[in-house]
Amino acid sequence: FFFSSRRRHTRFLPVSWARRCVQETGKIAEVIESEKILQQELENVKADRDRKILEYQRLLDDEREILKQKIADCEQRLKESESKRGNLVFEHEKEKAKWSLERDHLVNQREELQDTINKLDKKRETLLRDNEKLKSDAKNTRRSGGALAFAQNALLNLTRNNLNKRPQSPMSTTSNLSLIHI
Repeated sequence: FFFSSRRRHTRFLPVSWARRCVQETGKIAEVIESEKILQQELENVKADRDRKILEYQRLLDDEREILKQKIADCEQRLKESESKRGNLVFEHEKEKAKWSLERDHLVNQREELQDTINKLDKKRETLLRDNEKLKSDAKNTRRSGGALAFAQNALLNLTRNNLNKRPQSPMSTTSNLSLIHI
């Protein structure tokens, strides 16, 4: 079969090729123009990015300096507080040692006073026994005569003198009065 047509087939002819070249040249110019526009936009985006990077870097450096200053301030306050704490601990230990010495001194004084009270109680008991002995002797001498009354008075005066010479303690004041009135 062979088909023929009346129309001229110019699609495959050189005229069609020239038309295509003109169309493609226009498209190439558009592509080149759009490439230039895109290249310019790319340059603008890169410049904007670089500007933002520099701005953020500057902000970061500023924040870093601020934080360094804050750290230095915190370290200074830490040193000051440690120094104050050390001084307070030292003062506390000093006061504690002073109180310990004072407590030991007071304990020793209390023990000495307790020993003195014990000695005075023993002496009082001895004097009471002597007084009772003298009373019984006085009764015997009244029965037997007046010579022994004189000896009893002398011994009673001696006992009173011994009681007046010893230091007065709060516990022994009533017992001294009772011995004197006897």
